[in-house]
Amino acid sequence: PYQLPNMDPETLARLVFCFENHPEREDGIISGAQDAIGICVPGLCRHWYDNHFWPDRIETCEDEDILCWLESHLVMIPMDPRPQGCSVVEGKDITRVKVQALAKAADDCWNAIISKNISNFAAAYKASFEAQTAMFPAMIQGSVRSYIDRWSSEDEVLAWKMPGAGGGGYLACVVTDAKHFIFGNGGCKALAEERNIPLLAQIPLVQSICESGDNGAPIAFDPNGIVAQHYLELARKIAKA
Repeated sequence: PYQLPNMDPETLARLVFCFENHPEREDGIISGAQDAIGICVPGLCRHWYDNHFWPDRIETCEDEDILCWLESHLVMIPMDPRPQGCSVVEGKDITRVKVQALAKAADDCWNAIISKNISNFAAAYKASFEAQTAMFPAMIQGSVRSYIDRWSSEDEVLAWKMPGAGGGGYLACVVTDAKHFIFGNGGCKALAEERNIPLLAQIPLVQSICESGDNGAPIAFDPNGIVAQHYLELARKIAKA
């Protein structure tokens, strides 16, 4: 793990932002402030912009209960990388109405998170993605649509969008229960099939795995345990590989 410098988080974020957008950068693109703020400023951050690349104000929430709630409803699903030469700004259509739609969705998203309202959160999350893609339709290209179609069909998936500029990378989904989502929906099997790689095992996420390890008696050593059978099957497949 890396230790961030012991200094004011926003000042550090400004330094990272300036480093990324140094004067000798030749592509003419200004990278957004979100990445730098997300790396350096703790908690959940809300940015207030007013015609500048850097927000006029950063509002944060470090309430552990709210952050844990949010973590329990978000999953990141890997997609294919952004294609070579991909430009998500081609065909952009930025209008006041569309910007206002995105701002409202972001507002609703923040309020839903603070109140821990999953239905409102999912609705606002989906609305924010629709507002983004209305302005930048090239966010959805390559295999992105197939991933959205695949995962949006799951009953437990309530909303979806792409972190960053899109074109590939990850699909970030709002789900009913992140802890059991992948294993409860054949997610590992689906990912293995999509990437044409062998599925070695599907080990359920259960509390006893952590507890047995902490107690010095790994659950894989239990000859009669159901979970142990998954570990044994994994070992057999690796031994044959």
